[in-house]
Amino acid sequence: MQLPRVLSFILLFVSLASVARAQREYSFDIWDWTAPSQDLATFRKWAADLKSIGVTRIELSAPWNQLEPRPGQYDLSFIKRRVAIAKEFGLGTRIRINSFWAGAMPAWSDADKWVDSHGKLAVDMQIPSISDERFWSHYAPLCTAIAKRFHGEDIYYNSFIGMHAELKYGDWWTYDPSSLKAWQTAIQSIPRPAWLARVAGDEELPDVPPVPELTHGLPDNSPVSKAFIAFREQTWRDACRRFDAAIHAGDPDAKISAPLGESYRRESAAFSNLDYWGMTRGAKQVVHSYDFFWHQKQDPWYAAAAVASFQGITQLPVVFEFDGPALQETFHYTVESEDAIADAVIGQGAGIKVANYSYSVALPSSYQVLRDFGAKIQSAKPPFGSEPQGRRQAAGPAMKETVLLFVSKWANYCYREAKSEWLHDAQFGAWKMLTDGSEHVRFICEDNLAEDLTGYKALYVAFSPPQLMPQEDQDRLKKLSEKLPSIIEVDSIPSLVSDRAQRSASMNGLQFETTAEGLPVVAAKELLRVETHRVTLGYPLAYVWLKGAKRADQEKVLRWAWKQLAD
Repeated sequence: MQLPRVLSFILLFVSLASVARAQREYSFDIWDWTAPSQDLATFRKWAADLKSIGVTRIELSAPWNQLEPRPGQYDLSFIKRRVAIAKEFGLGTRIRINSFWAGAMPAWSDADKWVDSHGKLAVDMQIPSISDERFWSHYAPLCTAIAKRFHGEDIYYNSFIGMHAELKYGDWWTYDPSSLKAWQTAIQSIPRPAWLARVAGDEELPDVPPVPELTHGLPDNSPVSKAFIAFREQTWRDACRRFDAAIHAGDPDAKISAPLGESYRRESAAFSNLDYWGMTRGAKQVVHSYDFFWHQKQDPWYAAAAVASFQGITQLPVVFEFDGPALQETFHYTVESEDAIADAVIGQGAGIKVANYSYSVALPSSYQVLRDFGAKIQSAKPPFGSEPQGRRQAAGPAMKETVLLFVSKWANYCYREAKSEWLHDAQFGAWKMLTDGSEHVRFICEDNLAEDLTGYKALYVAFSPPQLMPQEDQDRLKKLSEKLPSIIEVDSIPSLVSDRAQRSASMNGLQFETTAEGLPVVAAKELLRVETHRVTLGYPLAYVWLKGAKRADQEKVLRWAWKQLAD
C-alpha cells in the first residue's frame, strides 16, 4: 500500500538530482563549409578537444544541397555521421539547416531570391525568399524528414533562413516577386489582417512600398512605413511558425532553438526582427548573436542587458554567442575583456556559445579565452529554466519584488536614426540605472502587454512615446500603469530644441539643460506630473543619468518619484 508514496519520493529525488546536475550550455559552432566539418577525422579530433575544455554541445550547419541532392530525395548521412561522433564524446548537437550560405541552396531550386528595391540580389548572394511557396514546398518537408530520422536524440534544431544564420533581414530585401505578392494580398484583403490593421487601419497603401527613410531626432509615424515594417515582421513570424510546424511534424518532442540577432538599435526597422515573442513561440531557447562590432569599447553591462531583454520578453533561456578569433585579432578585444563579458552574461543567467573558430586550423583548446569560458560555465549555477515544472532557476526573485521595464519596439521602428544609438542608450540605460539601484528588473515590450502583469512590484516606462504604438498597445500600457505604481519618462513625442546654449546631455538633437533644482528641462507637454499610481517625468531620465555629468541629480529625481508612489 506504501508503494505509490515510495515511488513518488523516488521520482522527486531523481527530478531534484537532475536539476543539481544541470549545467549551463557551452556550445561551439562548426560551419559545414570549413575543414573541421568536411573531414570526419578532423571533426572527431575537434569533438574530443571541445569535450576537454567543457563544451556541452556542438552546433553544426548542414547544407541543403547535400541533404536533398535531388527534389524529394534525402541523404541525411552528413548529419548522421557528425551526430554519432558528437555522441561518442557525450556531446549534444544543434543543427542549423543551411538553406543558402556558401552555396548551400540546391541548383535545382527555382525559388525567388531576396532582392532590394532596385532588384539587386541581397549582398550578391542567392538567398531564397521566405515568402515563396516554392522554397517552403521543399525546405519544410526536408525539416520534417530530419526531425523524424533523429527522433529522441539530444538535438536542438534551428532554421538557417536569414542573414548570418540569424533571424534578421539585414536590410530592406523584401522586393522579390513573392514578397511583393504577399504584401499586395495583405493590403487588398477585406478585412485586412489583424497585424496590418493594428498599425495602418484602412489607410491606402501602395502596391510597392517605399524604403523607409532614416530619421534625425524626430520619428516617422507614417502608416506606410509602419505597415511595411509590420509586414516584414509578420513574414518572420510566419516563417518561424512554418519551420516549427515542419520540425514537430517529424518529431512532436523535438527541441527548437531560435537564432536571434540583436535589435533595439537604429537598424531595428531594417532588421524587422523585434518580435522576439512571436518568433520564439515554438522554441525552447534563444541563441543570441551579440553584435560585438557595434559594442566595441562598451562596458560588459551592455551584454548583460541584451541577455536580460531576451529573457524578459521571451521568458526563455538564452545562450549568448561570442564571435571568433577576429574579436582579438582585428577588433581589439582581449582575453580579459571577453572574460568580463562572459562573467556579465553568465551572471544574468545565460549559457555561452562561440562561433567562427572553425575557420582556424588551431584546436579550440589552444585559445585561452575558450578554456576560460569552459571553467566559468562549469562553476555557474544551474541554467535559467532548469527547475522542475519549468520554474526559472536563474531568473531572479518573485514578481512582487521585480520592476517591469517597458521598452517600446515601435519607438525603435519609428526612430530610424542616421548615426546615433541614443534610443538604445535611453531605453537600456534604464535597465542599468535600475539594477545599479538594486532593483530586480524584467524587460517587457508591446508583445508582453497581453500577459497578466499586475503581480509585479512596479512599472518603469523608458523612453517610449505612446503615440508611436498601435492603439491597442497604448490602451494596454495605460491600464497597466493605472494598476501598478508607475514611472513614465515621456508621454508625448519630444520636439527638437534649437537653442544649444546650455546643455548637460544630448540625444542626437533632443537636448536637455539642468535647472537649479537639478531637473532637466525638455520640450515636452508637462514636467513632473503626479497622479494616482503614476508619475510622469516629461523627459528621458535614464538617458540623462547614463550620459549626463551629474548622475546624483537624476538619482534624486528617481528617489523622489518612487517616494510619490509610496506615499
